[in-house]
Amino acid sequence: MGYSTIQLGKFQINGEVTPELASYINNFSESRRMARSNEKIKELYPNWKDCCLNGELGTDGEYFMCPEKIQNDASILDCNTPPTTQPSLWCDWKIVEEDGSYYIKWNGNEGFYYPAPWLKYMIDNFIIPNNLSVSGVGVSIGGQGDAFYMVVDDNDLLFCTPDADDTTETVINLIKSNFTNKDIINSCDEILSHAHDIDALCSPDTDVDKWQELFEKYFEEA
Repeated sequence: MGYSTIQLGKFQINGEVTPELASYINNFSESRRMARSNEKIKELYPNWKDCCLNGELGTDGEYFMCPEKIQNDASILDCNTPPTTQPSLWCDWKIVEEDGSYYIKWNGNEGFYYPAPWLKYMIDNFIIPNNLSVSGVGVSIGGQGDAFYMVVDDNDLLFCTPDADDTTETVINLIKSNFTNKDIINSCDEILSHAHDIDALCSPDTDVDKWQELFEKYFEEA
């Protein structure tokens, strides 16, 4: 297994999220993002407009969702290279509905290497064009001492990298002191509920077995 990360927290979507958009984004997150020829897509799939975002293919077929989820057809330029506009082969953010609200949340896949670039991509390409806004806080943990926070304030993505001796509570209180957005505050409170685990995951003093147990716990819960 390669380098793995977990993503805690969620980002609230404000505005009307249609079932079609939620379904599209979730199918997008389950598909390998391979560079494709737009011309070949049109030749191979007469209904290609129904398999895209708002009938558009984008660059290198970036918005195309193969209806049969075929991983090998003549439209693929390179199965190991994403479209030039996308940061990697997999986007592991999904849309979830909880208590009548929609959120962007981690889908639980282990090798999510570019959570922040993909979050920005989703905001720029799926959220803003559909007159929606996103706000919230997430923390990405890749290993002991390897973590950063993503803060989204009405579609603006910011970063917070903690110092080695910062606790989760320290970072969250810093974020709270700089924002009044209620969605950010609510996200902070949710992350605080995991503070003990986050501190243990980020501490170089945590026993390896305990660290692995915590890490696997969040994969199972995602």
